[in-house]
Amino acid sequence: MKAERISYYADGKRVLENCYIELRKGEIVLLLGPNGSGKTTFFKCIAGILKHGGSVIVDGVDASKMKAHERFRLGVVYSPERMRVAENLSVKENLKITGDINEALKLFPELKKLLKLKAGNLSGGERQLVVLARSLISKPKYLLLDEPFAGLSEKVFERVLKILVEKSKEMGIAIITHERVESILPYVARVYSILSGKIVSVIEENFEDELRKYLLID
Repeated sequence: MKAERISYYADGKRVLENCYIELRKGEIVLLLGPNGSGKTTFFKCIAGILKHGGSVIVDGVDASKMKAHERFRLGVVYSPERMRVAENLSVKENLKITGDINEALKLFPELKKLLKLKAGNLSGGERQLVVLARSLISKPKYLLLDEPFAGLSEKVFERVLKILVEKSKEMGIAIITHERVESILPYVARVYSILSGKIVSVIEENFEDELRKYLLID
């Protein structure tokens, strides 16, 4: 999948300008930048949630004018930030929206005891597992994860990262995160840095040294 020259305006103001990213099956890439730099907006454009300029090509198909549900059918799946779930539905109902519940329980067995609970009553970490499970069982080819590690304990984070690394063998995964960046870098093919709505660098080696230049890690 390739997104090229992506631009987006809101209230007459430029939010994104000529942004680009390439995501291949079998790899993980990161999109990093400070708050307000346009990361989430960029992912929403790729997923078709926001109308944008530029092109999105998915496995040779021009999806640039397609709506979100059409891009979803092509395998582009966006997992939103802030642990967004359907709060009035049970965990079981939330999972059924996108796929096979049994597959979700294989990934995260701890969800089994939560199936009958309203998603709105879950803790932050529990909600995040529901969001991740829902995304992974939707059969994505290209998975866009927005802050997937929010609310997770260190132990659960390590397990989620292991799952994502394994799943990346059959799909492409792009991640926005402010958390545990250095723990993720060993598994990453490229890091895209975004600042003020523009991609300012694409890093393919010496990640930590280069990211410190942009103050994206300590």
